[in-house]
Amino acid sequence: MTNVLVIKANNRPDGISTKMFEAFVEEAAKYDHLHVTTFDVFEESLPHYG
Repeated sequence: MTNVLVIKANNRPDGISTKMFEAFVEEAAKYDHLHVTTFDVFEESLPHYG
């Protein structure tokens, strides 16, 4: 089993990185030996660092 952490750091639905994120997650779901965990920066309550 291979663990993969995917960090989503863009909240624009039409952004290029969002499309790349969705394509990767969709493709990775086809492989049984991959365990994909998603961390969405905009869904988490993180402190702001300046």
